[in-house]
Amino acid sequence: MALTSIGKRRRANFERFWYTHHLFVIFFFFWAFHGAFCMIKPDYPPFCAGIGVFWMYWIYGAVIYLVERLLREIRGRHKTYITKVVQHPSNVVEIQMKKEKTKTRAGQYIFLCCPTVSVWQYHPFTLTSAPEEDYISVHIRCVGDFTKALAKTLGCTFDEGKGKGGKGKTGVVGVNNQMAPDDVDPSIRRVLPRIYVDGPFGSASEDVFKYEVAVLVGAGIGVTPFASILKSIWYRMNYPQTKTRLRKVYFFWICRDFGSFEWFQSLLLAIEAQDTANHIEIHTNKIQSPACVPRLTLVDQIGTWYSGRFESCTHQQKPACFSADQSH
Repeated sequence: MALTSIGKRRRANFERFWYTHHLFVIFFFFWAFHGAFCMIKPDYPPFCAGIGVFWMYWIYGAVIYLVERLLREIRGRHKTYITKVVQHPSNVVEIQMKKEKTKTRAGQYIFLCCPTVSVWQYHPFTLTSAPEEDYISVHIRCVGDFTKALAKTLGCTFDEGKGKGGKGKTGVVGVNNQMAPDDVDPSIRRVLPRIYVDGPFGSASEDVFKYEVAVLVGAGIGVTPFASILKSIWYRMNYPQTKTRLRKVYFFWICRDFGSFEWFQSLLLAIEAQDTANHIEIHTNKIQSPACVPRLTLVDQIGTWYSGRFESCTHQQKPACFSADQSH
C-alpha cells in the first residue's frame, strides 16, 4: 500500500493504487483476531479474554466509513444522464449532464462514476458550469487510465485527429439520443453511457462574491474552478437582479499550448464582449520561451479560433514572480 502511494507510481498506474488500498478491508479483518485464542497470556487476571480486543479500536471508524460509502451509492443513484459530450484540444473532454434535485454553486466539485468503465471508482472533478445554467458540466483532462477509458467510452478520438472532435479541434462528439432535437446531426446522436454523480460538494470559491476586488490565478486544466466563477460573473453582469459586491476582477491564466487558449475561447470572448465597463481584466500567459512576442504575432499562431475583439493581454514568457503593492 505504501509503495503504490508514491506520487510517480500512483500517476503511472492509478488502478493499481486504487485497488491495492482497498486491501485495508482484509487487513482490518485479520486484525480483529489480534490477541485472540490465548496465544499470549498476561501475568494478571483474567489472564486471557479468549477473544480479540483490537476491533474495539477501529469499529467506530469503520461504521462511519461504511455509512459514508452507502450514502455515496444512494446519492449517486439519483437520476442522472449525459446530455452532450464535447471534445476539446489538449485531450480535454467536456461532459454536460443533468441530475434531478441538484443545486450547484460556483467552484463546487462532484464525484463521478461510469459503471461501463469501472463500477467501484468515483473520481472527483470540478464543475465548470455556472449555477445559472440548466445543466452541470465538467472538463476532464484525459491523462490516466480511468479518464482515457471514459473518453473512449464517450466516443472521443483524440489520437485519430479526424472528425468533428478530431485532434486540435473542438466539436460535439455525442448528444443524448432521447434528448436531441430533430435538427441534430444523426452521426452524433447516440445512446450515451450511464453515470452516477455524488455531490456537488464544497463552496469555498464562492467567497469571491463577498469582496469588491478579486484576483483569480489558474494554470492549465487547474483553471476549471474559475471557469464556473467567470461564467457566474458573466451571468450576474447580464442579469443585474443578481446582486454582487464585485467591482473588479483580475484573471491570470498560465498554460503551455495554444490549444488551451482555444479551450476557453467562447467564454473569454463572451465575457469581454459584455464587459463594457472594464470590470474584468483577462491575462493569458503561454510559458515557452524567454522572448516576449507581440500580441498580434501570438494571435496569428493561435489560428482561426480568434475572431472579433480581444483586448486583454496575452503573453508568451518564462515563469516570473509578481508582487502587489497596495500603497496606492
